[in-house]
Amino acid sequence: MVRSLYHAARRVAVECMLRGADAIYVALAVHVGVPLITLDKELYRRAPPVARVLTPREWLQQVAAPRK
Repeated sequence: MVRSLYHAARRVAVECMLRGADAIYVALAVHVGVPLITLDKELYRRAPPVARVLTPREWLQQVAAPRK
């Protein structure tokens, strides 16, 4: 898993023009199948081609939405 996550992060870094640590966060979110929740504006702008990215406010609005 570590090796595949490394390769995924490397691909994300190139595709989204992200720094190494940010690419790892994106690759891990994709691998686990969850949205990436961040306040980092650069990450929020650059990662969507690869992963679903939300601000904490957007995530809370989705989670707290009334269910019918």
